[in-house]
Amino acid sequence: MREIKEILEDYPSLKLQYEQVERMSLVKFLLKKEQRKELDRIKKEMNNLIMTTEEYNNNFSDYGWIAYSLINVEFMKKANQLFKDNGITEAEEFIADYYIENSKKAKKFIQYSSNEFRRRSNIIDEAFQAYENKQYYSAVTLFLTIADGVINDFTKNKGFFTEGLDLDCWDCLVECDKGLKKIKDIYNLPRKRTNEEIIKMPYRNGILHGRDLNYGNKFVSGKCIVMLLAISEWIKNKNTEDKRKEQYIKDANPPALGESLKRLQEIENTRKIINNYESKKIVVGKDIPIAGKKEEYAQYDFIYKFVETLEIWKSKNYGELAKRFEILFNYEDRAGYRPKRCREIFEKNILIEFKLINIIDQAICMKVIELEVKLQKENKIVKGIMKIGMVYEGQKDVLAIPNKNNGEWKIYPRDTKILYES
Repeated sequence: MREIKEILEDYPSLKLQYEQVERMSLVKFLLKKEQRKELDRIKKEMNNLIMTTEEYNNNFSDYGWIAYSLINVEFMKKANQLFKDNGITEAEEFIADYYIENSKKAKKFIQYSSNEFRRRSNIIDEAFQAYENKQYYSAVTLFLTIADGVINDFTKNKGFFTEGLDLDCWDCLVECDKGLKKIKDIYNLPRKRTNEEIIKMPYRNGILHGRDLNYGNKFVSGKCIVMLLAISEWIKNKNTEDKRKEQYIKDANPPALGESLKRLQEIENTRKIINNYESKKIVVGKDIPIAGKKEEYAQYDFIYKFVETLEIWKSKNYGELAKRFEILFNYEDRAGYRPKRCREIFEKNILIEFKLINIIDQAICMKVIELEVKLQKENKIVKGIMKIGMVYEGQKDVLAIPNKNNGEWKIYPRDTKILYES
């Protein structure tokens, strides 16, 4: 296994953080007692994370299990130990079961990670429902088509399994030769003969072309989920590649010791906030009104934002409504035409009243609002259900955190078919 400094050559920003910690360690006698303890803890955790990730990829990337930035370190440790003590068979059982147990969390990260995934929100729901119900044949085919479609949308001309797809990305964990590139090559192998034996790899050509017949199991499905998690991370990193390079150049000029420690603590605190977040049960009709004015929902920022949007809908302010429902109209390249496109839909759907049905607190930055709406469609009144995702996003942060007030809630419709029904 490679030494830590050799590993860090692949990840410039992590190397920079590590070197900052090393520099501070040389003069930690200048720090306060609490800062020295924090520095020691950060250094230990960084070493632990880097070496555990390297070992995990060494052990399992040949079998389709790869590391990504949001992977649980304790999980990787246990998998590594099982591999060492009992071999690949028992280790794979543990890994596959882990993704079954954590499927809801994986779905959250995938579903809202980028516009390309959000557009497929309903397909992702179907795929994970099949996976959780052990309908693995259905789940695998959906997962594979999602991967191909998402990358096709992102690159504009190549699917994930297309020959010549460039997966290079600066300072990206999943881009490495033991990550996304490797599993893409494995899953894209030609499968020229019909095979009835059980397979444990999601061979795309064999599965979608009907040559591999026995792929409906938790191993193939779980590896597809890992593939989607890695793709979602790659897209995020590719979208921010230039900005991250600029930030790296700025950070390469060593800041003061106190500022460096503060920055490292901030990174660690963000990770803790995300990992320690516990979803809240919000009961409609008890904790919040079934229907009301936006001020009545002030204790929940995301509900306040959405009810405010409903009031904008009622007022027929299509310019502002187009901004709120931005994802519905971002196909229109001409921003000035989006209010017109918005009017074309919403003037045929006059909002009369709404009733909240259910609030789903999926994650710290991801919520779902289910509601019943009464609409006037020309000369008739109709009722129907809408499902709306609320995602907390920032301008600069890849992932903003409500606790830090560094972003805003944005609307990502998940079920708005009532708007298009005549």
